[in-house]
Amino acid sequence: MNERNPGEIGPEQPEQIEREPIQRTLREIARQLGFIETAELQEVERQAVDASKTPDSPENVEKFTNLVAQIQFLGEPITEHETPKIGLAQIGLMAVRAATLFESNHLRDCRDEIYDILAALGYMIEEFQDLIPIFQKLEELYQTLKEA
Repeated sequence: MNERNPGEIGPEQPEQIEREPIQRTLREIARQLGFIETAELQEVERQAVDASKTPDSPENVEKFTNLVAQIQFLGEPITEHETPKIGLAQIGLMAVRAATLFESNHLRDCRDEIYDILAALGYMIEEFQDLIPIFQKLEELYQTLKEA
């Protein structure tokens, strides 16, 4: 989320999107890629989702943005323990961020995160053929969010 600020665009209300399958799929993909969330990280994710439910104000936007950054900060050490597939665990962390953004109704940011995941996986598919089904699931999610 280096170039994007998830708080700049107010939460969107995805009425026509089935929420639970998307959240569940993103979190399952994170696990398949070797990223295992800690209880502390899950608590920060919950706080970010809760923060997104409050009315937009500069303070709430800053709080949400800081919590999403904290997800990255807390997740990085987890990815370092997953050698030799450290790159896959890092992509799994991206999937966790995407799930949190989706749950927070920041659909554009979620879609952008999924796009970044697809780009990263695209470079690894030749080396890890078992990533193809994950890549295809993410492409479907991306299209669903793009059409919403």
